[in-house]
Amino acid sequence: MARKLKSDRILFTATILLVAISIVMVYSASAAIAYERFGRASTFLIKQALTSVLCLALRAEFMRIEYRT
Repeated sequence: MARKLKSDRILFTATILLVAISIVMVYSASAAIAYERFGRASTFLIKQALTSVLCLALRAEFMRIEYRT
């Protein structure tokens, strides 16, 4: 009988940490440009955060798919 695969907590934590750091880096690199173009410094931050949440949700769903079938 095939064993049930478990998610790797260290890998998941590292992924979340890298995504959070990338969101901060996007904000620090683009706040002035976003404020100049759109009048709001957090425009690109919000876009990046929403995309990251969507991708992490998709990642969680793809982890449930049994690749052997």
